[in-house]
Amino acid sequence: MILNKLFRTSLLMILYIGGYAQESTISAIVDGKKTHEKVITDTPPILTIRRAKFKNVHSLVLVCRLPVNKVYTRSVDFANQDDLTVYHIQESKLKPGSFIINVTMAHRIIAKEKIVKVYLNEEPSNDLMALPSHRKLLIEIHFI
Repeated sequence: MILNKLFRTSLLMILYIGGYAQESTISAIVDGKKTHEKVITDTPPILTIRRAKFKNVHSLVLVCRLPVNKVYTRSVDFANQDDLTVYHIQESKLKPGSFIINVTMAHRIIAKEKIVKVYLNEEPSNDLMALPSHRKLLIEIHFI
């Protein structure tokens, strides 16, 4: 009886801790369907995409599953291979972690660039706070 309770307690603890130890991921939702998902690590993953796939895209959403800190506001920068910012998006107010991409802007970026780097920016929500800003390279996208 005691071993049964001990087993149940340990199983619940493992499930409870496992729920909080989920991996940070970045995924792309194209026309309402999740098409790509990558795990965010210290070395950014490389995603190769064919340009022809994005000719008839009508909606594009980038979803980052990262721990949320209410002190910071988040945004995403798309940069070319020289690290010059090509496109900047603020995080959606309705869905935290979602970044809605303007499709016409995405088509322009895809037409011009071969490599696009996606950076996550975290800046203090109040300018008077003495907190540092953070910039992390999430993923590198290669268009072929």
